[in-house]
This record gives sequence, structure tokens and C-alpha cells, in this order.
Amino acid sequence: MTAAKQSGLGYAHRAGAVFAVVVSCLWAAPAQATTSCVVADPKDPSLNVRDAPRGKLINRLKNGRTVFILENRHDARNKLWAKVAGGYRGRWREWGWVFQDYLNCTLSEDLESRRSQVEKVHTRDLAANGIGWFVKLGVACPYQGEGHTLSFLPEFVSQYEQKGFSLTAMCLGLASEGVNYDPETGNPIPQYEAVGPDGIAGRYPFFLPRCYRSVRILAGQDTAWVRWTPDACTLAFHPVTGKRLRASGDVVLTTGAEAGDASPEPDADSTVTDARLRALLGRN
Repeated sequence: MTAAKQSGLGYAHRAGAVFAVVVSCLWAAPAQATTSCVVADPKDPSLNVRDAPRGKLINRLKNGRTVFILENRHDARNKLWAKVAGGYRGRWREWGWVFQDYLNCTLSEDLESRRSQVEKVHTRDLAANGIGWFVKLGVACPYQGEGHTLSFLPEFVSQYEQKGFSLTAMCLGLASEGVNYDPETGNPIPQYEAVGPDGIAGRYPFFLPRCYRSVRILAGQDTAWVRWTPDACTLAFHPVTGKRLRASGDVVLTTGAEAGDASPEPDADSTVTDARLRALLGRN
């Protein structure tokens, strides 16, 4: 199995991430760059893309294409626009500006129902079982941006190495919110929220399927956001939504954020027993 294509990356950060925006003469609103949306123009099979809000037409995106919102702005008529980007034929593309109303950013009902079943795991319990948020456990991930460095116990890394995983692939996969489904089978991946004084906002996978043994970086090396895709299998299902893919080259996952506040649940405790936690992490 090939190793990850690049390393020295910037990704996951502390809870309550403050999402980057570019402020101009138009009012700017923050956008969740980890959230994927689908182009859904109700009036046309494709959506106009412009070089600025109400600007020059530069492209069109077909309905059904998955994009990420990089930035939001209201124009002079108070219409909300979104600057979007995404994967295209295996490359990261920043497309331009589209009407926000013509993007469907609602997660599928299945994924929404699964979110209510997400376990809460205290960071001390995660650290005892191999995953260290904001602590040094022996094997540190490459650079992850401004907020922190994820680390692992050596024996935890060993169990992944035996399956052909590179350290970069482990770090990106286990620090990403979008790893919801196995891209090869479409099966859901159990998720957790890291709680406690050193917790982190978001939902993360307990384990990584074989598809994530190696990754290809599309954009964002040494920045707060890293765009990447798994490349150790045939991508048949979207890892974020679980929907069957029409074009595997359009899959993009995002790891990272800008440094923010501490965990919103500093006093919460784990909802799983240690034995079940070990099983979910693949340690039994």
C-alpha cells in the first residue's frame, strides 16, 4: 500500500472554531468550511457562478455537485451569496460566488438521526486508549495549524501501521468531522464528541476503514484548512453523506479550523464504558 502523498499538514483545532472570512465593503458572514452543500437550482439544471456577488458570470455548476462554502456575503440588495469550492476530477477548485438559496446544505435524514446517537468521550479516556487531544502521547501528528497537535500512543499507531496506514492518513482521518461513512461500502462509522476541559467541538470517527490507509492532499498544506481525499480503494459512496457517488474525483474532505474557544461541555463525562470504548477504537 502506498503511503500518504504529503505530510506537514495543518488541520483540526480547538472547539468553537471561528471560521475565516474576508471582510470587504460588503457585509461578510462566517461560513462553515467543513460543511458540504449540494448545488440545487430549482429553476435550472445548472447554477451560475460569478467572480463576485452580482459580478461577472465565469462558470456554471450542475445540480447535484458537492461544494464547500468558503465565505458568505450579502450584496447591496441584502441577498446572501456564497463563495464555493470543491473537488473536480481529483483536484481542488475554488469556483466563485453563487446564490446561497440555491445550495442545499441540509444533511440527510439518516445522518441527522445518527448525530443524536453520537457518544460523548472524555479526553482523559481517549488519551488512556491511544488518542491525545492537546496532550503528547508519544507519536505526534504533523503540523495541524494554529490550535493543537493530535498525538497517539505508539501501540495505537502500531495497530494502524499493521493495516497499511501512514501516519498522515491516520492524522487526517481521525481529526476530520466528515468521516461519517465507509466510501467503499457505504456503512456508517461510529462517531464521538470529545468532552471535558480540553475537549474539541465536532464529531469524529472512532476508527478508520481501509479506504483511508493512504490519502491525497488537494489543497491547504501548512494552512488552517486541509482539503484531501482517501485513495486506498474505489470510492463508491460519499464519506460525508453516505450517498452513492456519480464521480469519485469530486470527493473532498476537510480537516481543520482556526483556533477558537475551549470545549462547550467541560464538565461532561464519557457515555461509554472503557471496554466498549476499546472495542469502538479497534483495540480489542
